[in-house]
Amino acid sequence: MNQVVTNSGAAAQYYDVAKTMQNKKAAKAENNAAPAKKSSSTAADKTNTYDNLSTKAKALLDELKDKYTNMDFFVADFSSDEEAQSIMSAGTKDFSALFTGDELEKMANDESYKQERLDMINDALEKFKQLKEQLANKETEDGQNGASYDDIVKVGIAFRDDGTVSYFAELEKSTAKQKERIEDAKDAKAEEKKKAAQKEKAADQKETVKKKTKVQASSYEELLDKLQKVDWNTVKEEATQSVGQKFDLSV
Repeated sequence: MNQVVTNSGAAAQYYDVAKTMQNKKAAKAENNAAPAKKSSSTAADKTNTYDNLSTKAKALLDELKDKYTNMDFFVADFSSDEEAQSIMSAGTKDFSALFTGDELEKMANDESYKQERLDMINDALEKFKQLKEQLANKETEDGQNGASYDDIVKVGIAFRDDGTVSYFAELEKSTAKQKERIEDAKDAKAEEKKKAAQKEKAADQKETVKKKTKVQASSYEELLDKLQKVDWNTVKEEATQSVGQKFDLSV
């Protein structure tokens, strides 16, 4: 009997020790997982900036969208120009504007500051419309340095919390192979030209080889200067899907 009791006691003791070790392991695993969980929460807060806006700021955002129908507006907290440009790349319109949550809140609660920012948007739009004229003398032949108006896919402006802004432009250039197909179509007879154009359009919508690059600047003047100095010879070709959308802020 005593032996049985002793064995039972040992078993109970072993169980308590094993349970304690298991609890320690679980606590350690939970502590190790804590930083990742915190990081994930931070990332979520960053991507869900809109959800954290006040009712007043959300109303302002709706107002901006209604007023500037040719623009995409983004609200996100960003820490670099690269990050800002990546966010605006998701836009589907010619022009994009990016605000941090704090910046939009400040605009929503300060009418004079809001007007100051709206004036900057209006000024940027007017200047971007001048790109067609300022870059009109640039040809789109391969090997030609400098961007042409036709190379521009979209442009944007990002507003930071400290009051500074950055200007962005995304460029896309067709390569010689695609241009050769276009020129061949132009030389064909009327009916053949029509068929060639249809084939060309279908080919462009499937896959074309293009060069893509991005330009960032702290002012419009700097952006224009960088656009005029784009070196296409250093930009690698890549296969891309084409939807035939052209940059146009002239309307």
